[in-house]
Amino acid sequence: MKNKFASTDVVAAVSGLKRCIGMRVNNIYDIDNKTYLIKLNRQEEKSTLLFESGIRLHLTKFDWPKNPAPSSFTMKLRKHLKNKRLENVNQVGVDRVVDLQFGTGEAAYHVIVELYDRGNVILTDLNYINLSVLRPRKEGDDLRFAVREIYPIDRISSKTSAGLGSIEELKRILDQLKDGENLKRALNPHVEYGSALIEHVLVEAGFPANACIGKGYSKSDDADRLFVALKNAENLLQQLRHEDSKGFIIQREEKRATAENGPLLTFESFEPYLWCHVKNSPRLDRDSFHDAVDEFFSKVESQKLDLKVIQQEKGALKKLDNIKKDHENRIRTLQAQAEDDKVKASLIEMNVDVVERAILAIRSELALQKSWKDISDIVKLSAAQGDTVAKLIKGLKLETNQITMLLSNPYADADDDDEKPLKVDIDIGISAPANARKYYDMKRTATKKEKKTVEASVKAFKSAEKKTKQMLREVATTSTIQKARHVFWFEKFFWCITSDGYLIVGGRDQQQNELVVKRHLKQGDIYFHADVHGASSIVVKNPSGQPLPPRTIQEAALMSVCYSIAWEAKFIASSWWVYWHQVSKTAPAGEYLTTGSFMIRGKKNFVPPSPLVIGFGIMFRLEDSCIERHRQDWKIQKEEQTDSKNTQVEADEEVALSESEDEEKEKSTFPDTVVRLNESEVVHQIKGEDNNDVQVTIIGQLLNEPKKSAVEIKTASQKPPQSSKKLEEGNLNKQGPSKRGQHGKIKKMKEKYRDQDEDERALRMQLLQSSGAQKEKKKKDAKKKKQEQIQSKSQPFSKQVTVGLAEIKEDIETQREELLQKTEVNISNEKMENREMKDTLEMPDQVVVSEEKGSKPEKSVVKPDTDDEEEGEEKAKSESDDVFKLTGQPSEEDELLFAVPIVTAYSALSNFKYKVKVIPGTSKRGKAAKAALQMFTMDKTASQREKDLLKSLKDQDVARNLPGKVKILAQNLNRMKK
Repeated sequence: MKNKFASTDVVAAVSGLKRCIGMRVNNIYDIDNKTYLIKLNRQEEKSTLLFESGIRLHLTKFDWPKNPAPSSFTMKLRKHLKNKRLENVNQVGVDRVVDLQFGTGEAAYHVIVELYDRGNVILTDLNYINLSVLRPRKEGDDLRFAVREIYPIDRISSKTSAGLGSIEELKRILDQLKDGENLKRALNPHVEYGSALIEHVLVEAGFPANACIGKGYSKSDDADRLFVALKNAENLLQQLRHEDSKGFIIQREEKRATAENGPLLTFESFEPYLWCHVKNSPRLDRDSFHDAVDEFFSKVESQKLDLKVIQQEKGALKKLDNIKKDHENRIRTLQAQAEDDKVKASLIEMNVDVVERAILAIRSELALQKSWKDISDIVKLSAAQGDTVAKLIKGLKLETNQITMLLSNPYADADDDDEKPLKVDIDIGISAPANARKYYDMKRTATKKEKKTVEASVKAFKSAEKKTKQMLREVATTSTIQKARHVFWFEKFFWCITSDGYLIVGGRDQQQNELVVKRHLKQGDIYFHADVHGASSIVVKNPSGQPLPPRTIQEAALMSVCYSIAWEAKFIASSWWVYWHQVSKTAPAGEYLTTGSFMIRGKKNFVPPSPLVIGFGIMFRLEDSCIERHRQDWKIQKEEQTDSKNTQVEADEEVALSESEDEEKEKSTFPDTVVRLNESEVVHQIKGEDNNDVQVTIIGQLLNEPKKSAVEIKTASQKPPQSSKKLEEGNLNKQGPSKRGQHGKIKKMKEKYRDQDEDERALRMQLLQSSGAQKEKKKKDAKKKKQEQIQSKSQPFSKQVTVGLAEIKEDIETQREELLQKTEVNISNEKMENREMKDTLEMPDQVVVSEEKGSKPEKSVVKPDTDDEEEGEEKAKSESDDVFKLTGQPSEEDELLFAVPIVTAYSALSNFKYKVKVIPGTSKRGKAAKAALQMFTMDKTASQREKDLLKSLKDQDVARNLPGKVKILAQNLNRMKK
């Protein structure tokens, strides 16, 4: 199978890329460390250029999976090429090297793609000075492919002709060849046509496809004809260089082991021209060479899987055929042995006198205590003297008490070729008739064994055939499942799903910890970490931004502890969580954070420890039409959790009300205040009378509340009147039930400003340019008028004082309400952007999560890569939808595509059909996972489709999310072991 570009392919690819000249670079991605994508656009026209170092370069229409974090080489390409126009595409000389020029003048850059040997990709400036090299290397002592070195463009482009200059040069090359050497293979190093084009022109010129020197080619007679053929190759290469050629995918038939499915057509090669030697092969024609190459490489992996299935089918049938042949050979051997024993017995009976005399002769010599060598010499001497008995003795096997005699049928004709003499072993311990009976007994034994073997072989063959058919079905099923198997984005991390349907991802090492936070910790998500050194960074995906249910927080905390050193050490540890905006990669001045380390700014919310008990279960990917049926399961769980949360909130409000009643009994003042909270604090919002948000430092109600932050109060007020208690009661009645902790803050304000008089407060308000001072002045004027009116009336003095005090109370209450409505709570809650980082893989022992209390969160905690915002938004939406495509409760009506093993908190598997409990133990996780899978497949309620999906799981995928050494707990596990 062809797997890389030839010279003609490079020429055709460059010719097809000419139409992309003038398009601008939109973005650059890497598929792996050798394959890169350049997205180009021009108004409404869009194209994607794909090149793989040493392999291929073509336009693609397929959506190739991109690395979630770009490599350093990709970032270098983005830095220099983004938004630049593709100005030129050239083949460097006649070599398999392509020069892509982006930009013009001093802003020009070149991307040189080498498609020979191991290949290379090099970014240079306009003077071909290397800016970045994918594979730095040395060639000889002088030439180095490294940064700041000059790329040897002149040396490569110096050769402009791919063929030979003259017929004399061709003859000189051919004269050096020996007879029997392959002509195509001999010409290939001296011309730049490629083996396909050479073979094409040789066949077209009348030479055999496998012509050799002296056989199919004559040095003296065929040189001119060969030179003309090479000139035709040069002309055809020029045609490919100047015209956009069509593409052809050459196919090959693979015979299947089972005839009912028919042959399988697999891709053999891709060609820019229909060569003579492949005209009669099955093929696919495409409009352009780029389309043919794109389709070839996109489908070759799935065809490799088909070929593997065919090989497995052939292997299974070959094994069955070997079993059948083995049984047939056994039966033939037993039949031949029985027939041979029968002939030997009959020969002894026909020569009984001769055999008896030979037995007596040997016995007599042994009775004289002669040595075996002497007896052998006596037999040979007697045979030489013409003794008929001695002539028939052909060997002595005295160690087994036997002699070998050459016996024949004395009654047969001399001309009968079938009746040839036969060597028969004779036991000298028994008589001749007894020897005959012995052979008859052996014949009967062989016959009985033959019958038993035939019966057993029939049963064995049926059993082997049944197993083979079952194996073929499993191979076909596994192949179908593996084709349908879609790897979710989160499967490369530690991952699980909570009882409420929240997705949790965690890093397996330092680099993945970095990737999880920078790439996948988004607005609304929650960050968890075990309170031990050497733990994974856990992120709970929460796209809605709503508070997490307590059950989800407990399960996420448990998984953060299990994916830490606490599991191997078998000790229970606590964990903590923070909001997404509290996690920062910005280190304090003069310091730096290593890979996988982050700054936690603000308060941490600790979760009490839980026992190290998790679950291992199986989820199934649903067909799209079945997803809605199981989406309701997640909704029901969430509604139940919401009800329990509302109940808890009501209980908290009752407690707050009871506390407020106690606070009202104390004497306090209510000055005008400006409340400033610590900016790193997380708060809830409370609605005031005018529907303005008043933020208070209450960390979520779902867990034990952390300590409140310090409150910075700036105010100016007068000394409290004696009736402050009544004022407080009246305001509280208007405001409604206060939140927990509010009375404590107000009490602190009273303590701080109890000595402040009205003049001082007015002066402070003027300095602050508050509108409250003007309103106060107006109210004072109105109050004076009212007092003058009251004094003018003829009323008792005590009554006037009482009325005046009531009016003062009302004025103070009005001022206080206005002030509370304008209370400032200044909390920095800056928006942060989405995260993206480099995806490199190393281990996280040194995970250091630093905490800086009381500091403000950074404005740019982690800078995102917003090069392709549309793709990022679509991926963010799909992340939450992936969970609903999986179910642990398959029903008979569901169509299941493939199985996915999951490791999560055991409480999250309560409704799962296949689940086991997992605790720290001594068993290896692979062995434990296999035992669990074996138990699942033996489940009587399992359907055949579910069993097939369970058997199709790969060993490396089953146990990779288990924390370490484990112990499996299940009801039927011990019964299965017995």
